[in-house]
Amino acid sequence: MLASTGRATARRLAVDLSKTSTTRLPRYQQLRSILRIPSAQNGTVNQGSGITRRLLATAASNPKPPASTSTAKSTRKSTEKKPTKSAKPRVKPRAALKKPAPKKKAVAKKKAVKKTTPEQKEKAKALKERAKIRELRNLALKKPKMLPHTAFLVLGTEVDVKGTENADRFLRASTKYKSLTPDERMHYEEIASRNRTANEATYKEWVETHSPEQIRTANRARTALNRRSPGRRLRKLKDERVAPRPLPPFLLYLKDRRESGDDKNMGAREYIGQVGKEWRELPELEKRKYVDTAAESRSRYQEVLRSKHKSDVNQEAKADAAAS
Repeated sequence: MLASTGRATARRLAVDLSKTSTTRLPRYQQLRSILRIPSAQNGTVNQGSGITRRLLATAASNPKPPASTSTAKSTRKSTEKKPTKSAKPRVKPRAALKKPAPKKKAVAKKKAVKKTTPEQKEKAKALKERAKIRELRNLALKKPKMLPHTAFLVLGTEVDVKGTENADRFLRASTKYKSLTPDERMHYEEIASRNRTANEATYKEWVETHSPEQIRTANRARTALNRRSPGRRLRKLKDERVAPRPLPPFLLYLKDRRESGDDKNMGAREYIGQVGKEWRELPELEKRKYVDTAAESRSRYQEVLRSKHKSDVNQEAKADAAAS
């Protein structure tokens, strides 16, 4: 006898075999192989016990009929959907064209400004001043080398020995000049006079190689350099092609006072202070003479500038102030 678990398993297998098999003999064989029932030696089926026979009978009584091909085709056709006619896509009305938004300008990143120390500021200021002095020196024009124009300088060229210091050369020349006889001194004076004449010709030729405007620019640069370095004075260049500037009334009065010769025992600063005091106390009638003379000189000078150099007195004054 099979246990209750075995009987239930045999029934489930019998039902499953009846659903899947189409012939009876293979189901018996499958069931026997599962239940491990030995078959007869003569090829007949051994029915076994009563429970086994009932299970086999149940499996044999419910054969599954084969499915017809026609019904399968009909069901397949019914399940297939008929293709529908493709409807034309509905055209939507075009929306109003929107103007593209303006592109945002890229904001440039601010560069980090490095803080400068007071020492760096002073160094930059000194470099700027040096560059300005270099520029003014180029504009000031370097005069040509001149011959010695005094007897002492002529004697100094003879005493000058290479390799000696300036102080030694000056002391040697001074000693020799003091020991000169009158005839020897006259000889050196004649050489110095000829050198002065040659220097004037050389200087005039050099000035004429530059335009009057270049000479004026050089004089402005020399004035600026004199203010920057008081210890070293540069003389203004003289150009005979340009009319001399008119003197103001006070300088005309000072010129007359100097011609009188009463400034021999006084220094220049002291004498100018005394003449200035006299000018302030001078009556208006006497002062008017110098004022009128200065006005006439100024008008003549302005006419010369306009006719020859196409310039103006006021423009020159402004240029001199800017250069200084």
